[in-house]
Amino acid sequence: MIERDDLIEYVARVHERTRDAISAIPSDLLTWRPREGEFSMAELAVHIANARVWNARLVTGDGTARYAGHDATGHATTASLLELADSTSQHAIALITAADFDAMIPSSMGEIEAWRRVMGGLIEHEVHHRSQLCALLSQNGIQPPALYGLFEEQLPR
Repeated sequence: MIERDDLIEYVARVHERTRDAISAIPSDLLTWRPREGEFSMAELAVHIANARVWNARLVTGDGTARYAGHDATGHATTASLLELADSTSQHAIALITAADFDAMIPSSMGEIEAWRRVMGGLIEHEVHHRSQLCALLSQNGIQPPALYGLFEEQLPR
């Protein structure tokens, strides 16, 4: 089983890789969406950032978990999205660091779960949406950063 400090470090690396994806969004594509009813790139970045804090609050089990939404108003530049990503990363990691790893806590669906299971959901959610953001970048002819630190072509054969 992964140790506490290793898990927190892993979450920080997940956040860094998401930051790389957000930094690749050109300002002229922030409001681009693949079709009506889908997240724009900026909304997707805001969703990822706000979900970090929401999920981290779930991990604490203190009952203050509220999703702040994905409204990208006020984030007209990639730089402002990066500021949001950095601040939510710091806030979420601080919450996670203070969490009781042995606690049983309510999940977002109201069920009582082991802390580590909720933590897995937190990581999976971010990776899912980071992958979505990278696909949108690719659709627009922009080389996205490697999802896990390496591109497929760099893997040993």
